[in-house]
Amino acid sequence: NESKALITYLESNFKNKKWICHLDLHETTDTDETEFRPARAAEAGKEYVPDSIPDGFYLVANSKNPQKPWHAAIIDSVQKVTHIAPPDDDGNIIGEHMTQEGVIEVDVKQWGLCMSVVDADFATTTEVYP
Repeated sequence: NESKALITYLESNFKNKKWICHLDLHETTDTDETEFRPARAAEAGKEYVPDSIPDGFYLVANSKNPQKPWHAAIIDSVQKVTHIAPPDDDGNIIGEHMTQEGVIEVDVKQWGLCMSVVDADFATTTEVYP
């Protein structure tokens, strides 16, 4: 598929180049809950546990390099124009513990997120719904 082709291209042409910043801008749709998450669970050989789609804006940070002040600055700016997704009753967003307002941290290589390919010092994925 096209994402694997792009990853191969980046790895072969930019492997020794240092990326400073990577922003992966997503907008969450209803199909995250009906298609994407069930497919991800099936791919991992796990049973899918239905969840809700967070209402608002949040960031996904690299747990190995969380850059907390940078993420806080993004959240501070974004909350001027839209609401930040609150955590659920367990303090989570999409099943991951919220580490600071509007931010979860994950192992980006394990999750196969785009930011794991370029390994930039400052990297995040944005999510917003609706």
